[in-house]
Amino acid sequence: SRGAGLAVNGTIGLDAYDYARDTRAAGVRPRGSLTLTSTPIEHWLHIDASAAADRQTQDPFGARPAGAASPNEFTQMRYHLTPYIQHAFTPDLNFLARDDYSISRQVSQLAVVDPNQPRDTRANDIVVRLEQRPIPFGWGLEATQQRSRLGDSDAGNFDQTAYRAYALYALTPQLSLGASVGTERSEFQMTDRRDSIRGVRMEWHPSERSTVLGNLESHFYGLGGTFKLS
Repeated sequence: SRGAGLAVNGTIGLDAYDYARDTRAAGVRPRGSLTLTSTPIEHWLHIDASAAADRQTQDPFGARPAGAASPNEFTQMRYHLTPYIQHAFTPDLNFLARDDYSISRQVSQLAVVDPNQPRDTRANDIVVRLEQRPIPFGWGLEATQQRSRLGDSDAGNFDQTAYRAYALYALTPQLSLGASVGTERSEFQMTDRRDSIRGVRMEWHPSERSTVLGNLESHFYGLGGTFKLS
């Protein structure tokens, strides 16, 4: 359904599976999802949310007792919430503050490990960015934080906070190249370290409706980067 500044969509389906030569029993698994997109404050505040669930198998070749709950099967549930502020102060100066929070949960009545307890994976990505479009010179200031948690154990925890500044120059109205510098702090497995960031980036707009963004940076673990086509 859709309304002023609000859209809600849901899906329900079935996944059928079978095995060649009837080596395993065939079956059908249900799945469903629900998504919400909202704009409480036009040109400022936006909210995206989703939930999905389906049945999955730990081992596709494992036993599946007919008509009984199997320790080999579990329900995979995924939840996602993203509130964000996005605003253009001028046609060339843009601001973004975005918080992506997600939970992935496994639930099995006959779980092989830790019966009747959910196994959660939680991730949180935060970005705050102020950017001036290159005309022909541009710049940006950015702060990011990535956090992940695996169940109640500290062994799988990972935190990384980074601050960077970058400059861009428009070689043509469609193509801009630039460089970035910054610092980052990483915390994982009893490790706490601070390192510098150096990198290069590119923005290409081959048409009015398509954009290619890419960056490559040096980190303590080596080279890393992103590539986005929209």
